[in-house]
Amino acid sequence: LNTNPSYLRGVAMNELHAFLATVWFVLLGLVLALYVMLDGFELGVGILSLLPPSSPENSIIGKSSGVWGLHEIWLLLAGMIMLGAFPPAFALIASSLRLPLALLLAGLLLRRAGVIANRHPRKPGLTHGLYGWGSLLAAIAQGLVLGAVCCGLSAWMPPASCLISAGVVLFYLLLGVCSQHGRRPLLFTGLGLFLLAFSAL
Repeated sequence: LNTNPSYLRGVAMNELHAFLATVWFVLLGLVLALYVMLDGFELGVGILSLLPPSSPENSIIGKSSGVWGLHEIWLLLAGMIMLGAFPPAFALIASSLRLPLALLLAGLLLRRAGVIANRHPRKPGLTHGLYGWGSLLAAIAQGLVLGAVCCGLSAWMPPASCLISAGVVLFYLLLGVCSQHGRRPLLFTGLGLFLLAFSAL
């Protein structure tokens, strides 16, 4: 048993670093899960707004678009946690996934443009188009980023990454449909499956 004070301090520091890394990692996962569950409804409703104007799914586009910015805070917080707690991982993801992240930003900006256009009721087609295509682009980009991370950042658009992206879009659509029509059992089932898959990931 080594009782050297320097060695003991080194062991204690290593254990502290491992504990803090675990805490930040769990917190990052919680923040990302909250973002997906909260903003997923908005993204799903936005994608549904691309349906024909006569569809009932378009009736609450104005209501849903008013709170979208509150959910984006979770995404910003996740980026700040990764930058502060895991800077090498943040730098690797930012450098390897420039295009998907740029698409994500473009999608969020289009959503914001749709919110602004919603204040002009004379142009409902412009509102639905900007908000809908922005939501779809953001969902696809999120799926590409997730797929690339799962595939080891070797490429941001391998077949598996595209499949994951399609799954993310379908999941957001499920949340949007359930929130529109009050299908709570299906909604809770979908959220439960998401939490199970996210925990495994």
